[in-house]
Amino acid sequence: MRINIREWRMRKSMLAAALLSATTAHAAMPKPGSYITQNGLELTPKLSVGAMYDDNIFSTANNEQSSMIYTATPELEMAYDDGINRHQLTTRLSSAAYIQSSADNYTDGHIGYLSHFEPSRRHRFNVRVDADWNVERRGEGLSEGQPNAFAEPLTYEQQDYHADYEFGAQTAMYRVKFDAGYYNKNYTRFETITQYRDYDKANFGATLYFNSQSRSDVFVSVHQNNYRYDVVDINGVTRDSDDYQAYAGYSWEATALTEGEIKVGYQKKDFANAARENFSGVSWQAKIKWQPLTYSHFRFTTSRSARDPLVEGDYVRETFYEAQWVHQWRENLQTKVAYSYTDDEFVGVSRQDSLRGLTLAMDYALSPSVVLSSYYELRNDNSTRDDLAFDRNRIGLTVQFALMGSR
Repeated sequence: MRINIREWRMRKSMLAAALLSATTAHAAMPKPGSYITQNGLELTPKLSVGAMYDDNIFSTANNEQSSMIYTATPELEMAYDDGINRHQLTTRLSSAAYIQSSADNYTDGHIGYLSHFEPSRRHRFNVRVDADWNVERRGEGLSEGQPNAFAEPLTYEQQDYHADYEFGAQTAMYRVKFDAGYYNKNYTRFETITQYRDYDKANFGATLYFNSQSRSDVFVSVHQNNYRYDVVDINGVTRDSDDYQAYAGYSWEATALTEGEIKVGYQKKDFANAARENFSGVSWQAKIKWQPLTYSHFRFTTSRSARDPLVEGDYVRETFYEAQWVHQWRENLQTKVAYSYTDDEFVGVSRQDSLRGLTLAMDYALSPSVVLSSYYELRNDNSTRDDLAFDRNRIGLTVQFALMGSR
């Protein structure tokens, strides 16, 4: 699990949501069992229940409020796989009960569909559809720094559609991939205030791969993202923009020690209204896995880009770094250490944030169908705005139940 601070990659939820689902991601031993029907449909049910102590549930600089939080996350995955093509449907509910603040209780919902289809060795199709019903916890997102502005957490719906087509055999010298997508987000509480952050995003692009014949690719890609907000900002200046990205990169599959992908390029963000400041500059993304031992590996991730802010400013120039270490001490015992740093420079307002996160986690398989996970999370946010600087500690325990392995 990555510490995803201040909505780095919006489609993945914020740190609090990641925390409450983190323990299911930690549980890598054993793999959940499944039931296979006579027609080949694979059913994989999972359930995780947990308890967590949070010493600053509203992410405030002063007068912090703490609470015990009890969580439950049932999930069902249905999949059909013929060895080449795969179709998968996932449904999940995530609920939390705050003992010291019942107004902040919530239930999130998720439905996701994935499909991989290869009619021949030269043609590959991928489709992904996600629908989410989520809560934005008080003190985060639109209520950052002012959790008492709302009597209860904000709620929103989001839908994400993505499809791509790749032409060329995997062993061919050249391959090309075309992709397109659509994302929509709408708040469903306190709409008179939140309506200004409802938006749609359409995106499309293409990537050309050059096979280096050594389980690696050199590639170039171009993409465009069109942001359209449903309601003009309260100051009368629209946030609509067109975002262009061009990258050159290198990706490689697992060698004796490493695998990963690195791409560096140029990003240009043009706003529809000249009152907002446009962006153009260097952008990059990199993710590398280093495995010096079969039972131990490190992951390094970094990125730099301009993104839309939730509350103030024209855009945020964001730089992100993260390092993880995962070590399997025994067949049923695994630990994880992760540290992240994010630098957010806001353009259009006088503000700069530096965000740090630390995760310590341990997974212990009590049996082939039960995994016990414990974790500690530290978040440290510094900002040139004093009301947005805060520290938060979380410690928790989760038990994940699965079917006995039956594959």
